[in-house]
Amino acid sequence: MGLAIWQLDVIYRCAFAAVIALIALIGLSLPARLQGSEFLPVASAFGGGVILSAALVHMLPDASACEALSSFPWGPTMLASGYLFLLSVEVIVDRIAESSAMHSLACCRTPLIPCSAHAPPTHAGKRQHSQAATARAALLCEEDDS
Repeated sequence: MGLAIWQLDVIYRCAFAAVIALIALIGLSLPARLQGSEFLPVASAFGGGVILSAALVHMLPDASACEALSSFPWGPTMLASGYLFLLSVEVIVDRIAESSAMHSLACCRTPLIPCSAHAPPTHAGKRQHSQAATARAALLCEEDDS
């Protein structure tokens, strides 16, 4: 008199589909709820660090083991040169955006250069900024952080 096996299978599949749909809806609503908080950038940086560490721990030793044909360490060299290339591209793009009218669009958008580096200096230095320009730059960085 109990349920047949295929009926239990259908019930389990529907229950799992409902759980997956609920988790997806929660995942969709989180960015809207956490907008303006520091959780999403920190979680994104953590995820990037996990992927980078997996590459360094698991892939780089295998690439180094394949260097039997050459005595030069090609794996670590390519890793370091790729990192330095991306860092230099980011610095160049940041300086170009800072010197052009696109500074308001580029503020706080680079992952390696913090927002405080984009804000104009408040002390007397090479560039003199008015209080309005300083306040505007701070507002732009706050808008981009959220």
